[in-house]
Amino acid sequence: VVVTAPGQLAAAEPPLLLRPAASTRLDALLVRPGDVVVAGQLLARLDPTQPEADLAALEAERDALAARIARLTAELEGGVLAGTGPALAAEADVLTERRLESRTKAEALQAEIASAEALIEAETRDGAGLREQLAILREVEAMRNTLAERQSGWQLAGRDARLMRLRAEADQRAHESRPAELRDRRDPA
Repeated sequence: VVVTAPGQLAAAEPPLLLRPAASTRLDALLVRPGDVVVAGQLLARLDPTQPEADLAALEAERDALAARIARLTAELEGGVLAGTGPALAAEADVLTERRLESRTKAEALQAEIASAEALIEAETRDGAGLREQLAILREVEAMRNTLAERQSGWQLAGRDARLMRLRAEADQRAHESRPAELRDRRDPA
């Protein structure tokens, strides 16, 4: 018995679309439409050039990142870079350059500190001389004032002595504030 009926033939599962994960070129198509295929049969061969180049680029990026991590770790811990490869060699150069730069900055800061300490020491030493000079000028001023009171004609000299004392006091005040200013420059907050 033959039965005929109108209808449609449909697959039990949706059709499967095959495509590569990355764009590439088809090197060879090994089956034709309508061919019967078995599980595991090679259907097509893709050109490996592009995926191999992508893989090489990803491996190079991975190596560069691993080398950078190794350099940063060595920089933080004061260690050395161990291993070989172009990425590690480049990071070793960066590490050497950064260590040299840090050493140069540290030396410059040490020189600046030494200079500030020398200025503080000089200002402290000069303070004793200024105090002695001020004491002598006060004595001279008192002597001249005594002479002026006795009408000895030394009024002008007394005023000169007073002027010199006032200048010396101003120098003394400026000097006394200088070490603190220098310490502030040396030891910023």
